[in-house]
Formats: sequence, structure tokens, C-alpha cells
Amino acid sequence: MKNKKKKIVTAVVVYSLICVLAGCRFKKEIEFDATKERENSQEEIEKNENETSEEKSKAQDENTHIYADTLNVKRMGIDLDYFVQIFLGTSTIEEAEKYKPKHSLGDYYYEMDGKTIVYTNTGGIIYIDATDGAGDCYDSIVNSLGYFSNGMGNSFRQLCPDENLDTCTKEQAIEACSKYAQACGYGSDCDITVYAFTLDAIEKVNKVFADSISAPGEGFDIVTKGQVEELRDEGKDEEAEKMDAQLHSATSRGLPWKKEHEAMVLYYRSEINGLLMDSHESGLEIVYVPYMDKIVLISGYTPYEQIADSETNELISEKVAMSQAAQTLGMRTQDDIQIDAVSLVYAMQYAGTDQMCAVPAWKVDYVLKNVDENTQIRDPGSLLIDAVSGFVADYWKQD
Repeated sequence: MKNKKKKIVTAVVVYSLICVLAGCRFKKEIEFDATKERENSQEEIEKNENETSEEKSKAQDENTHIYADTLNVKRMGIDLDYFVQIFLGTSTIEEAEKYKPKHSLGDYYYEMDGKTIVYTNTGGIIYIDATDGAGDCYDSIVNSLGYFSNGMGNSFRQLCPDENLDTCTKEQAIEACSKYAQACGYGSDCDITVYAFTLDAIEKVNKVFADSISAPGEGFDIVTKGQVEELRDEGKDEEAEKMDAQLHSATSRGLPWKKEHEAMVLYYRSEINGLLMDSHESGLEIVYVPYMDKIVLISGYTPYEQIADSETNELISEKVAMSQAAQTLGMRTQDDIQIDAVSLVYAMQYAGTDQMCAVPAWKVDYVLKNVDENTQIRDPGSLLIDAVSGFVADYWKQD
């Protein structure tokens, strides 16, 4: 994981973590020994920023005040010609028209050779390779527990502690995905986190679902949404319903996952003024399978860019954020939770009338203690605390 820590110049947005209810302020704070927590957090001290946890705690103990700006932001556009060149092999966006289904499913919706490519005007991007049912199978096994929608929290790192597979290094995976990430707006200056999604990790996730998520494999009949809608346009509703049921049926074929199905999961995040954008409506996920030597899934959003400052606020301390996170999660003592890292990020907040803001938030990465493995794997492992209000970050702005 590329870890960057720059001097704070501006601030970040309030973000809503999907799997956590909006938090309340503490009636009783849990006191954390930040130094003790970091000592037990694998290699976090070496990986985490240039400034050590002990230095941060000391600064806070000396009543150092931290300020940051809330920002007004908007989605960055992408080079549409380059986008279709990479994904469709055409020279221009006009030439890509031949890959649109007859039924209109959006201005930039394409189907080609078993692949579906979508770019929306709101910045959403989807790429699914349905060959052997791979795209849907990997989407289910990687994202069925909401890891990506929660910003690839600490639980996914616990599930996938390594960055390299036996068959593929981190660097090889980044190279294989580079041009696709660039086409989606993520250049060489973005942050890339890499996870080696091993067979062991696959089996742990599948166990939660009683081994019901099928592996990809030969014999899957590809059906596209364009074909389904074309039948509906022709008034063949019954046939359309049968075909629609087949559309995502690859995940229920019962094929076993094998070593060859191991994948590399790459998570891309952009920065504004040195702080990472970390929210369920920012970031890009790419799943690359070395055995197939191809990308089977891309999901996410184009980066944001700043359009204006809003206001400057003093932020709550890292310790207060840790305590709020523990209280929100129902932890009674420090022994119930292990804090692996706390970092200041931008979280997204919808301010109404299509206006997006980025507000400062403390991202608390943790591991629940004294709980069973099923509870741990289902928990996102990360919580965003609004660094201005002290509440759990909320995507929907509260007046």
C-alpha cells in the first residue's frame, strides 16, 4: 500500500459508512493507550506514515490544535476517446456507437464479446467480463460482504494480508491494470492498495454463504442486458424474463474454487491536497486474475476535484475519534478492540442540490476482539468519524 502523509493544508468530507448506524456522542469515553495499540498492529508502524503514532499522541497531549477545510468538489471528467480505445479498441467515442445495444441503456453503455462496459454521467464505471461467468462470480466472492462499498476496510486487509501471489507480484498486477485505471481517471499520482485474494481467502468468504458462490468455468452461456431489453421491446416478455434470470446465473452453478482462481484486487484512491479521498462513492476497484491473464471486473467512480473551499474547522483529536469508534461499535473496554491505524482522510458528503462536499474524517482501522470469526469477517473493520462534529461520518448532510 502506498502510504503518503503530507502536511495538512485543507480538509475532508463527511462520509457515511453503509454498514454502521449513525453514531451518538459518548456518554462515557473509552480511554485508549495509542502506543499500546500500535505495538500490536502487524507492520503498521513501518507502513503507516512518516510521522509515528507516538509523535502524534505526544502532539495531541500537548494540546496541539488541528485545522482543516471542508471542500466543495465535483467529479472529474475522463477522456472518452481514450476510454473507448482501451476498453473497446475503437479510435473515437463516435466509432464506439456500434457496440451499443439496440435498446438504449445509457449514453456510454456498451456490449462487446461477452463484456459489458459502462460509464455514467455521474462518474460511475462498470466493466464485467462474462466469459465463463467470471465477472459476476468474482464480484460476488469479493464484494458480497460489502468490502468495496465500505471503502475496502481493515477486515479485507485482515482477510488478504499479502500483496503478492505465488503467480503474480504486486508490481505485475499494477502494470497489468495500469492503462485501464488511467482510462478511468487514475494516473500515476493516485494511491494503489493491492490485495492478494488467495484460495484461502476465497474459501473463508464462501463459508459465510454456505459455499453457495460458484467459481467461474466453461459452459456458461453469455446473456446481455441488451438482449433482454430487445426481447421486451418486441413484446416477448416471457422470453425476456427467462433470459434475465440467466443473466447472473453464473454464481449458482456450484463449481468449486481452485488455486487457479486466485486473484489480485487493486483499490485506487485519489488525493486532494495530500489527503486521500476515502468514501463509498469514491475509489476504483479492479480484479485481475493472473491464471487467465485478464481483468474480469472493474467497479467504482472517477476521482473528485476541488472547486472551492467551504470553511475551516478545528478537528477532534485522534484519541477522541478512537473512543467514538469503539463506543459506536458497542465496545466496553480497550480489550474488546484492537486499533490498527488512524488516518485523516476526506470523506464524501452529499450537501443537496447535486452539491458534493469533502470533509475531514478520521478513518479508524480496527479488529474486533473476543468475537467469533464469522462476526469478524462480516464486520468492515474500518469506521469513519467526522473530524469536525465527532459523530460517525454521514453521507447525507444533516442540517
